[in-house]
Amino acid sequence: MPIKVALNKNLFNVNARIVVISSVTGDFAPKELDSYASSKWCLENLCSSLRAELESQKIQVDIIRPWTIRNKYSKGFNFSFGLEPLVVARVIEKILNKVNTNNKLSGKNYSIPSKYYIAHFVQRVFPGIINSRGAGLMSTFRRKKYYRKIELKSGLITGAASGLGKELAILYCKRLNSLYLLDKDQEGLEKVKVTIESMSDCSVYIICLDLNKLDEVAFLADGLPPVDLLINCAGIYITGSVYRASIDIYQKIFNINFYSSILLISKLLNKPSLPKKIINILSISAIAGQNTAGLYSCTKAALWSFTRSLRKAYGNQIQIIEVLPGPFSSNLGGNPINVGGAIPQKSLIKAIIKKIYYLKRKTSANVAKSIFVKEKRGEEIIFIPFTARLLCLLEAFSSRIYKKLRIAF
Repeated sequence: MPIKVALNKNLFNVNARIVVISSVTGDFAPKELDSYASSKWCLENLCSSLRAELESQKIQVDIIRPWTIRNKYSKGFNFSFGLEPLVVARVIEKILNKVNTNNKLSGKNYSIPSKYYIAHFVQRVFPGIINSRGAGLMSTFRRKKYYRKIELKSGLITGAASGLGKELAILYCKRLNSLYLLDKDQEGLEKVKVTIESMSDCSVYIICLDLNKLDEVAFLADGLPPVDLLINCAGIYITGSVYRASIDIYQKIFNINFYSSILLISKLLNKPSLPKKIINILSISAIAGQNTAGLYSCTKAALWSFTRSLRKAYGNQIQIIEVLPGPFSSNLGGNPINVGGAIPQKSLIKAIIKKIYYLKRKTSANVAKSIFVKEKRGEEIIFIPFTARLLCLLEAFSSRIYKKLRIAF
């Protein structure tokens, strides 16, 4: 909020600098600090988008990510271990005193201590190692073998009236006895129900609900019977400036893309019978902020961090699946809400790469089929298509190149 107010009032001079204190916790998503980690990774993603947005205004955005700081006085985070506050303060002071000699105001990410750059690299290159660590005694291989044997009888899919949610419903109705379809589009839900009933014996129950209304989501979840499968697919896509967007816009996109998902998950985890599989549809833009859709990517970043924390807490009981798709044909981005502001910088290289990337863009049906097959194989981290995985690797090997070649994901 302070950054938003200062930018909207033009309080920053040319060559100004914005410094944000985050935490490496966001990158590693420990199970004990799921909400804290989600907020920090969301913040970093948002600031990454802001950095790209403010380059043309010559305002630098730096993100400082310290490890656990020893703190004996805080009521919320009282740690008797970790880095000494004075040591961290001195490192931050050195960072702030750095003079930008080449006049490139792109900003940087700083980890304290710097060795956590290596951990970040491992996180991107071998996501299964860190993302599953702490899930219990079972190895990833043993978990996959266990997940393959799971039989599903009931499921709940959000955003099921069209696009990817609809395609997933059509596929999963063949494996389920009962299926709850949730969306705010009553007419679309009715059509999907007719389609499913014409091709399977699955009992279909439609729920017309706006996920922006969290009190209604909570009431619904309390009344739902336990289900074996939850697929959080609903979402809205908002383009434009992250600092010009109103608080109401922030609230709406977070309610639909993030809060409603974790609310449904938490309610189902408190049922007499736990779900067997949870699939969260994310986005490859969750790994780094996107200039033209920072609001969307930061909500997906928050859900991504929460998903990884959830796996570490429940990974031996529930198959927790994160789906990181690149752009695909869907109605999600067909009529995005535009809050104005950020305009993609003109670049021939970016335009060419974007053209190549979109040449064989998958359809919602293709993506749904990939999820369906890989979930059944017991996979927990799904990149669609493989080029989405390559983008994640590129960010690990050279975040600078990744930033320069940033495409609208």
